[in-house]
Amino acid sequence: MDTKREGRIFGLLSIALALFCFAAYYRWPKMPPIILDICLILSVIFALIAIYLVIPSNYTNLIILPLRRLGKMWLFIGMLISAAAFILFATAYFGDSSKSNAFSIKISMWFGSKNDPRGLWVLRTNKKSENIVVQADLAVFLEIVNLQPFLSQISAYKIQVKIVDNWVNTKRIDARIGEIFFVPSKGNFHQAYRLKPETFFDHNISERNIQQKETIRGWVLLKFIDRTISSAMIHPTKGEFRVILVDSTGTSFDSGTIICKSKLTNEDAQSANLLNKQLPPIDLGLFKKEDVLEN
Repeated sequence: MDTKREGRIFGLLSIALALFCFAAYYRWPKMPPIILDICLILSVIFALIAIYLVIPSNYTNLIILPLRRLGKMWLFIGMLISAAAFILFATAYFGDSSKSNAFSIKISMWFGSKNDPRGLWVLRTNKKSENIVVQADLAVFLEIVNLQPFLSQISAYKIQVKIVDNWVNTKRIDARIGEIFFVPSKGNFHQAYRLKPETFFDHNISERNIQQKETIRGWVLLKFIDRTISSAMIHPTKGEFRVILVDSTGTSFDSGTIICKSKLTNEDAQSANLLNKQLPPIDLGLFKKEDVLEN
């Protein structure tokens, strides 16, 4: 087999790998990025080999001969550097450390309940097949932007709140289950308005691939796991939050401390495009009221 024919084979392999990466980016967005990057690296290597085999030897000798004179020691050092670079590169995807620059994460507004009918309520069915309503202790307006050069899908997330000097875990109320109602400041428990699904972050990320530079936003409803804690303990002008996202590959992304200065009152929340007044209000007093969600 002559060198030019070998060069054509390597060239075709390089093109095939490049086309595979291009197709996988759009057809299989859940594919781990490390696979695409390895394919791209191999594509470049095969392309360089193809160029070396195809172009006349008098041109390649200008590059190859000086490298041979450097000796085996330099070649060994180069291999070590390449191996170290690959290990660091792979660790960036499979390591435990989160990639804080993969997403822009922001909480721009929040408000909490005051143990009265006003606020956000979820209507669900409990294990006894009873219709119950549970009030959200806290609602935050979460906004994320995908800064990665590829599609991403959020499979899970959690939000922590700073109370005094400690980070407190919260339980997220999945807004996709049941119905969410809002009792405005001038209303009462018998006049609750059903909210649109697209109001909530859970609905907007559900089974969705987030495009590069795409922004996803919406309200997140939370319950404090420790029932001795309330939203009144959050600093009113310097609320501190922490968001941890997990994508479909299992990689976690830690926002670090997010400071939100915008605490809303119930009146503010009412004007924050929460209400869907196209539907008549519903009487939540018809349902059993509970403090803790079962799931």
